[in-house]
Amino acid sequence: MAVGSIIEAQQKAEEWHDFLRFVDAAELKIDDASIKQPSPRAPDIEVHVDGVGVMAFEFGDLNSHACRKGMSLVEQSRSLLRAHYDGLPDIRRQAFRKKYWGAHISLPSNEVD
Repeated sequence: MAVGSIIEAQQKAEEWHDFLRFVDAAELKIDDASIKQPSPRAPDIEVHVDGVGVMAFEFGDLNSHACRKGMSLVEQSRSLLRAHYDGLPDIRRQAFRKKYWGAHISLPSNEVD
């Protein structure tokens, strides 16, 4: 078995274990037969939850360097974006507010650990 396959299998096993612990702690009623662990680019686990429907779960390591760095930059990024927005001409700020009022805007990062 290739190293990548071993690592992926280990990661899937850890996700499975974490998911079962979460289901137990949250007292979720799930359909065991509906549990799926799709390939990457999809959520880690998909399952049918009684009374809710299909739910997807994505697990992440909150202690990773990249995650900690990202969380520490949230406030700084917010301030920089606010300063940029405040510096726009009035007509551009009005156009932005009209187009995006009430929207949740997320700016993904492509940084790698």
